[in-house]
Amino acid sequence: MKQNFPIIDKMLTVTLFLFAVSSMFSISISQVSAGIGGFLWLARTHLTKAWEEQRWPLGIPVLLFVLASLVAVADAYDVSHSYKSLKKLLEFLIFFWVLNCVRENNLRNSLSLVLIASATLAGLFGLYQYWQDLTINVVESLNRPEGSLSTYMTFAGLLMLVGVLALAWVMFQKPMQRWVWASIGIITLALLLTLTRQAW
Repeated sequence: MKQNFPIIDKMLTVTLFLFAVSSMFSISISQVSAGIGGFLWLARTHLTKAWEEQRWPLGIPVLLFVLASLVAVADAYDVSHSYKSLKKLLEFLIFFWVLNCVRENNLRNSLSLVLIASATLAGLFGLYQYWQDLTINVVESLNRPEGSLSTYMTFAGLLMLVGVLALAWVMFQKPMQRWVWASIGIITLALLLTLTRQAW
């Protein structure tokens, strides 16, 4: 008989929603929620002994990339400086955490809509920043909204990713919520105002 842990399942759902909401506003909160969610996912998998049910697509390419990164750091000119970037390898766990914890379509759809709504609010804040920095006589080329993030490039990259998600939502999701069209407009305008080539 399979063990059930409803408290862990609810906590996993909370961390997923917290991650979706905070990813557009705070990298720190999203990292903490991903860390807690990843730990809860691994704990639930261990307690239920459900390792064989976990999905690991791209597992071999990710492991090869990790191995190549370790070899590169070991062979680096300054190992004490290079090893610090290895912590970014933990970000791969976010992919597997979401993939293995979001198994129901309703949860997937809810998380997608929360992420789109969050990006819309972030886009509105970016438009507000642009409007506040804009003067009537002078338009500076450095007038780039950055949302609540530390740099406009991160803001633009996140807007681009969620904008693609929103566009896919209106193209393929039936029934479609009409407000997503407004979200696409806000996200696209905020993205254009960042003047960030890397996001395109």
